[in-house]
Amino acid sequence: MKHRSNIAKHLLLLLLPGLLAWQAQAQTSLVLELDTPVIRIGEQLHARMILNGRGNPDHYRLPVFYDTLVKGIEVLEQSATDTIQHEDGYFRISRDLLITSFDSGDYLIGPLMALQVQGRDTLTIKASPVQLSVFSVTLEDSEEIRDIHGPFKVPLTWKEIYPWVLAVIALGLLLWGIRWYLRARKSGKPLISLLSRPPLPPHIRALDAFESLRKRKLWQEGRIKEYHSELTGILRTYLDERFGIPAMEMVSWEIMDALEDLHDIDRDKLHLLHEMFTLADMVKFAKASPLPDENERCLRAAADFVRATIPSANEAQDTKGIPHTNSEPSDTDNKA
Repeated sequence: MKHRSNIAKHLLLLLLPGLLAWQAQAQTSLVLELDTPVIRIGEQLHARMILNGRGNPDHYRLPVFYDTLVKGIEVLEQSATDTIQHEDGYFRISRDLLITSFDSGDYLIGPLMALQVQGRDTLTIKASPVQLSVFSVTLEDSEEIRDIHGPFKVPLTWKEIYPWVLAVIALGLLLWGIRWYLRARKSGKPLISLLSRPPLPPHIRALDAFESLRKRKLWQEGRIKEYHSELTGILRTYLDERFGIPAMEMVSWEIMDALEDLHDIDRDKLHLLHEMFTLADMVKFAKASPLPDENERCLRAAADFVRATIPSANEAQDTKGIPHTNSEPSDTDNKA
């Protein structure tokens, strides 16, 4: 009796894996769903393989198709496998196919087969066959076969014209800008006239420079040579810009000779200017040390000469800041 019980146990252990696999397979189903069972030649439809079961979904494999589902039905696209695992142990594995056919007729798709791998054992799960009917395009007897229509002419819309209008405007602006740039460059005018200020008249710049030189108090600090060099330099620049005399390249006596030829300049102003150039040359070349009053007088003489030669249209310009020759030095200057 005991021997028979042992034999039964061994048989049960041998049959248990098969029973478990059979139970799992019994709980597993594979179906193929079509969007529609009827299409016309060349139409496309979606097909979906769905595998429902219980257990570990990693043990199951859906079939993979490349270009043909069955003979006469082509596979255009194939999605990746989508797996959903439920909390109660059941799972759902699916894959979508996009198929079509170019031959009319009735097609029986299937039976499709999925695989179940249990250790060394591999089981197959079959889906019930599905029928797909493909119909050709039919013509009634009264209809004639006509040629393919040519392309329809659709009127242009503003959305289509708008980019071209912008392109033409941009091209026009570009050509205008190039033309304007070349003309401005040829004439020597500033490229952006709105941002460029017109230069100040020579007499305004010269008087401003004299005022700036006076405020720096160079000779009061013992920088007498630098003071007279800058003073004569300002005046030389003014003579070049006002009268066209290249004073920066001329010595003092050449400058005076050139000024003597200008008959509308006051002779007294020229005399004071001559004294200024003479004193400046003595400071620069003979290391002379003028008196404070002489330094001030040179600045006043240069400023008075500029004022006396202002063009008539600009006589009303503000020229304050530099004292005139006949004015007395300020208290501040004397203290300096």
